[in-house]
Amino acid sequence: AEERYRTRVYPYQRFLAEHEDLFVEARPYSELAIVYPRRSEVAAEGGATDALRRIGTLLENEHFLFDMILDEQLADGGDRYGMLILADVKRESPAEVAFLRWWVEERDGQVMLVGDNGTLREDGRSRKESPFADWIEQASDAAARIGRGQVLSLADGPWEAQRVEVKPGVEIAVYPTPAEDEFGRELAARIDDLLEGRWLVTDAPWFVRVRAWRTADDRRICVHWINYRQVENLDDEVPLEQGPFQATLVA
Repeated sequence: AEERYRTRVYPYQRFLAEHEDLFVEARPYSELAIVYPRRSEVAAEGGATDALRRIGTLLENEHFLFDMILDEQLADGGDRYGMLILADVKRESPAEVAFLRWWVEERDGQVMLVGDNGTLREDGRSRKESPFADWIEQASDAAARIGRGQVLSLADGPWEAQRVEVKPGVEIAVYPTPAEDEFGRELAARIDDLLEGRWLVTDAPWFVRVRAWRTADDRRICVHWINYRQVENLDDEVPLEQGPFQATLVA
């Protein structure tokens, strides 16, 4: 209905218009990036994004400031971050492999390798072995210093979501809540160790998500909190009030 459309959309557009200086040419303020295995997904490789989805949910729940970049963006933009997470990014070009080795060994990058990475070329041809076999051997139990950087390698984990029936004949994918997720807590702690301190520390509940960006004039950092806890089974979104909570941001 037009009236309902105006009620929701007009205030949003008005806010954007009044605060353009906060958004135009803004840049993400992110301490790490997780790499999306787009080539594997396009090639219909089963389970290509299972680990990525599980880890991405964890990063959201734990209020890490992160971006998601495509595998093809790795060599050109990966060095903007302090840490990279590669979760089953099997298809990597020689340039991307060379970038990762340079970035870790010569530029003190931090990398977490999860599952199978770089064992195929970008076109799907197999390599004889993982180009990171020496890293994996050194960093499979704990983070290891590799050149100037650090690497942590995880072979496997409980990546698949549980299927839960929400009504007859309808199932959704559900991950454990933080209170029930011992594996997630341990993994978050290991990511913390690699980062050597988060940019954002908060006691906000897990269902209040956060994004941050730096304005084009480089003078301000905007922090956007999004409350996803709401009254269910209504035609409209009615968030349940949350707070107060504390937050400390490294600028």
